[in-house]
Amino acid sequence: NVVLAPTMESRLNTLANFTASARRHGVPYRHMLFYGPPGTGKTLAARQMARYSGLEYAVLSGGDVAPLGNDAVTQLHSVFDWSESSSKGVLLFVDEADAFLRRRDTANVSEGVRAALNVMLSRTGGASKDFVLVLATNRPEDLDEALLDRVDEVLEFDLPGTAEREEMLRLFMKRYLTDPPSSSVGISGYFKGIKAQSDPVELDGISDGDIAEAAVDLNGLSGREVEKVVIAMQAAAYGSGDAKLTLDAFRNVVKTKIQEKSSKLAFVDIGDAAGAALSS
Repeated sequence: NVVLAPTMESRLNTLANFTASARRHGVPYRHMLFYGPPGTGKTLAARQMARYSGLEYAVLSGGDVAPLGNDAVTQLHSVFDWSESSSKGVLLFVDEADAFLRRRDTANVSEGVRAALNVMLSRTGGASKDFVLVLATNRPEDLDEALLDRVDEVLEFDLPGTAEREEMLRLFMKRYLTDPPSSSVGISGYFKGIKAQSDPVELDGISDGDIAEAAVDLNGLSGREVEKVVIAMQAAAYGSGDAKLTLDAFRNVVKTKIQEKSSKLAFVDIGDAAGAALSS
C-alpha cells in the first residue's frame, strides 16, 4: 500500500530486512529519520516496517507529548522501559518529532519540552538491541543536533513523481471505486462485526490514457492528496444517483482539486508573510 519511487522502495526494503534480522544476528538496530512534506507516506512506511519485521509497535505524536509538560518525562520513561523489556523488540515511532525534540537554543521552549528532550537523549545515547527509533518530521532543520547524532539512517520522503501518482490513482480507484473492500464498521466499538461494503462505481468512458493524463495534471500533490482526489470522485459518482463516474466528472474533480491545492498554497504564503511581519 506504500507507493514510493523505486530507489526509496529498495532502500526501505533493505532496512526492513535488516530490522527483521537484527536480533537474530545479535547486532543493534539502526535508528532512522523520515522527513518530507505531509502526506508522503512516512507514518505508513513505519507501520509497514514494524509489521514486516515482527516488532511490537508504539506511536508517539510530538503534538501530544509537548502539552504534557513535566508529565511527559514519566510517560517517556514508561515507553522506554516497556521497549527494553519486550521479547520481540519494539519500533518506536515519533511523529511530528519537531514538536518536542526541537533545538534547545530555540526561543520559547518550555521546561517540560526541554526535560522531554533530555529523556530522549539519555535513553538513546547508545546502540540498542531492544528498540529501533524512527523519527518523522516535516521540518528536520528544527531537530536538536544531539538527537540527529543518534540517527543512523536518513530517508527523504519526497512528493510522488508522475509514475507514482499514476500508480496511486489506479490503487485508490480500485479501493474506492471499482472494487471497494468490505470492512467492519461501528462508532466507538459498537456493532463490531457488522460488515459494510460500498457499492462499486462504474467508470463510464474513462481510459488508461485519461488516468495517465490526470497523473500528470496532479503534479505537486502528496499521496494523501491523491487519495482525497479519488475519494472526491467517489462522492461525485454517488452524488450522480447511479454510482457512475463519467469522464467529464472525473476531469472536473481533478480540475477542482488542482484549484483547491493552489488556494491552500496561497493561504500558507499569506500566513508565512504575516508571521514574518510580526517577528520583524
